[in-house]
Amino acid sequence: MVTVVAALRGVRKMAYAWAVGAWASGALAPGSWGTESVVPIIVLTPTSLLFQATVDGSNPPSKTVVVSNGGGGTLAPTLGSIVYVNGSGWLSANLVGSTVTVLVNIAGLPLGTYIATIPVVDAAASNNPQSITVTLTVSDLPAVMYEQSASGFGSSAARRMM
Repeated sequence: MVTVVAALRGVRKMAYAWAVGAWASGALAPGSWGTESVVPIIVLTPTSLLFQATVDGSNPPSKTVVVSNGGGGTLAPTLGSIVYVNGSGWLSANLVGSTVTVLVNIAGLPLGTYIATIPVVDAAASNNPQSITVTLTVSDLPAVMYEQSASGFGSSAARRMM
């Protein structure tokens, strides 16, 4: 048996089983199609997230990724284990329904850029697994610049964050 995957414009991606040799027994004519089965496709929106924080600052707000089925059948996604490129333990993710909520924890992280991936898994999907790439940049405290007014640095001095 040979499985052929067809992707046609405007048509959902489907897998067809072609019973090669079944024609020899008379069950199918040569080149005829056998049973149709529908295959789910994992679609992530967006596929990557960027978080920014300052050392000794607070954690940035959570972000979300929507998981949808770009094919047919039923998509039953789960999250795999987070894969850290550098650092560890700074990322968490939770899948509820079709939404992945992603949180970062900057406690104890020094300056730097941290990268990790969150696998979204469904063994039945034709593009299993797909990954959400997460980048966290922890920078130094923001620079503060003071502007002097005409009257000097009294109460009229303006403080501006750069």
